[in-house]
Amino acid sequence: LNDVSTELDEAQLLVGDADPPDSAMGKQEADIISVFFNEKVHNIDLIFSSDAQRIKKLVHKIRTNSKDQSLTSLTPRRMEALRERGFGVLNRTPYSYESDIFRHTRIKPEKGESVFECRVRIMKYIAGVIEHCEHKTILLVSHPFVCQIAFNAILQRNHTFVTDFWIRKGSFVVFEF
Repeated sequence: LNDVSTELDEAQLLVGDADPPDSAMGKQEADIISVFFNEKVHNIDLIFSSDAQRIKKLVHKIRTNSKDQSLTSLTPRRMEALRERGFGVLNRTPYSYESDIFRHTRIKPEKGESVFECRVRIMKYIAGVIEHCEHKTILLVSHPFVCQIAFNAILQRNHTFVTDFWIRKGSFVVFEF
């Protein structure tokens, strides 16, 4: 499940793992997602989420609005591994979605994370989840780039391009194996 809108999203600005709060639209999206999700998905065994504040709020709303007692009683596992990509010195510096940010010379400073490193982090994490959580229904809630990488890892794909689908806030995919 992808996260909800922030004011920066609405302005089509990218800021890395700055964790901006959800906007008024994001709060509405969370309400809609919560209702829709709880109508469609049942019997969740585990919840893994980013530790971003707006994602914590989204998971809380889904849990508290659920009629599924097992879901309301679950304690979400908030993982640094599911954080948005770190842009190092560029974090908290807004860049337009249309900009050439990924070619910026400082995109991978000493404290930043390259696209490849982010992909490796997420793929490793998802592989561990799959290995240790066989026969479990898992809800994974994170950011668009992370969701796309997780989607690719589950389908054993190699690319990291974020499709228009994952840019849509509140988008989610249900896999059944």
